[in-house]
Amino acid sequence: MRRKLLFFLAVALALLVAKAPARLVDGLVAHATDGGLRLQQAEGSLWHGRGILASRDAGGRSLTPWLPLAWRFDAGTLARLAVGWNLSTSGSPLAHVELGPAGLKLGGLKLHAPAGAALAAIPHPAASAGWHGDLSIAAPRWDCPADGRCSGEASLLWRGAGS
Repeated sequence: MRRKLLFFLAVALALLVAKAPARLVDGLVAHATDGGLRLQQAEGSLWHGRGILASRDAGGRSLTPWLPLAWRFDAGTLARLAVGWNLSTSGSPLAHVELGPAGLKLGGLKLHAPAGAALAAIPHPAASAGWHGDLSIAAPRWDCPADGRCSGEASLLWRGAGS
C-alpha cells in the first residue's frame, strides 16, 4: 500500500512540474531582479513559453515593455545534472541559461535594448534622466557559483547615447 501511495505522489508531482505555467517565470524574474523586471503576457509552460520582458521605472509605478522573450527547455543539460533553457527574441537566439550543481551559467548572450527601458529599473536618480539610444550587451560566458562570485566576459555598446 505504501509503495502505491509513493508511486501516486511521484506521478502527481511529475504532472504538476510538467504542466507548470509560464506565469511562474514572471515570479522568478521578479524575485531575481527585486521587481525591477517582470514578464508580461506569459504564455505556455515553464518548459516552453513566451512573454514580454518589461522594466519597472525607478519609482516603481509603471512598467515599460521592451523585449519579446521566448524560452525552450534544453533536455541535454540533464546529462550534466542541470536544467537549462535556450532563450530567443523575435526568432533570434538571445542566450543559453543553465542551473546546476556548479551554479548559474549564462552563455552566448546577445541583447539589444532601448537605453531608457533597460536603465529604468536601476534605483538611482541618474537612471531616470530620460536616456536615449540603444544598448547592446554581449556576454559569451558568465558563471555565477553558489557563493555569488560571478565571473565571465561581457561587453556593452551604447549607440546614440544621450538624455
